[in-house]
Amino acid sequence: MKNKTNFNWNRITPEKFEKLVFFLLDDMGYKSLTWRKGGKGVYATDGGRDLEATYVKVEPDDSITVENWWIEVKYRSGGLSKSTVQQIVNNASGRRDVDVFAIVTNTAISNPTLDWIKEFQNSQGRPRIVVWQQHDIERILRKYPRTAADFFTLSLSIAERLEIIKERFWDALIYPSIDEVEELWVNFSSLNWSASNLLPVIAAEAAMGKLDARKWALIIDEELLTETLFLGLINVTFLVIRSEQLGQRQLPLQIWSGIFTSSCFAPIRLE
Repeated sequence: MKNKTNFNWNRITPEKFEKLVFFLLDDMGYKSLTWRKGGKGVYATDGGRDLEATYVKVEPDDSITVENWWIEVKYRSGGLSKSTVQQIVNNASGRRDVDVFAIVTNTAISNPTLDWIKEFQNSQGRPRIVVWQQHDIERILRKYPRTAADFFTLSLSIAERLEIIKERFWDALIYPSIDEVEELWVNFSSLNWSASNLLPVIAAEAAMGKLDARKWALIIDEELLTETLFLGLINVTFLVIRSEQLGQRQLPLQIWSGIFTSSCFAPIRLE
């Protein structure tokens, strides 16, 4: 995602922040994500909820290391105080079954507090302490646009939403909505199109029975149309099987055959 993305944190409530952290970790590849036993959620007096997870690391020699993570999720309207950080770090230091202890907060932690964490880490060694402040979360979210879109949709540019539409289609066969298709149509000339992001849009038009609603063939050059046609043809079996695996049996072969015989691809002259 582009670094210019702005995230509107005003819309993120304590409950949404907990969900944001959970789904972001899942998107990043963390496994066995569970709320730690005894966690009290957003109504706890400490303003946080705790997660357990595992993370599989591939070392430079291709060996596998499985890390046990303990994640403290802390939502604050102001900064996270040094005394709070000291308390939760001290509590974690006695856990020998934890490899990495993470503090994840929607706000900032002061430099003196960060210095204290470094000193504590140097003296204790284990567990490794990781801190994600608001700016760290934003940096990570830019690498995982699907989670970003779920929680910060209005902050994303049309180009970024097109990228998410492409990922959702090829990963989960999720089609853009009619409003999204219309917005892409209006902004067509300002976007960087490829066969992989155009096919989901045309497929969505077919699924909604609106292939003739917008004259894509009139604004798309023949080379891109050809690439899109062949991308669809070589993936049609995969897409049909994938739709059945996902329980989307309402989208059978006739829709795909309809796409490839539609006016969208009429300008293509096959040799």
